[in-house]
Amino acid sequence: MSQLLLPLALVALAWTVALATRLPERWPNWRWYLTGYPRTALRVTVTWRKVAHLNDLTVSHKPNRRLLGDLAVKGEPLRTHAPRCSIPRPTPNGLSVRVRLHPGQTPAPFLAAAEALAHAWRVHAVRVVSPERGIVLITATAADPLEHPERPTGSYRRHCCR
Repeated sequence: MSQLLLPLALVALAWTVALATRLPERWPNWRWYLTGYPRTALRVTVTWRKVAHLNDLTVSHKPNRRLLGDLAVKGEPLRTHAPRCSIPRPTPNGLSVRVRLHPGQTPAPFLAAAEALAHAWRVHAVRVVSPERGIVLITATAADPLEHPERPTGSYRRHCCR
């Protein structure tokens, strides 16, 4: 048994070294998909409600003005609801999240909060786009794409080589 174990371990080690040298050539984004995306996606889903509340992206379903006898009282709403956030989808150089807005919300506060979202999620940059009414698409770029310009982003192959 021990005579077979050493050659088997050496073969496994040789395969590991061979794959480790060939993997970045064939699939340059492998580190992002294996380690970076799961951490960032978990960070986005766990911190979404708190980040939305801190950046005034939440709404209250009850009015913030009340009438107490003859006195009108204005205050901050106690229960605010964050807009629904989809599961983060991986992209070759980051992730994207679709946010469904509540009635009456506009994409403008999301545009203003883009830098705060990038800081909270520990990503390089956040881009906010509204593709249709009531939907905001938040695209986070994990690292600076100009840091390694020779590395393909995957978008050329997907759009041009079909």
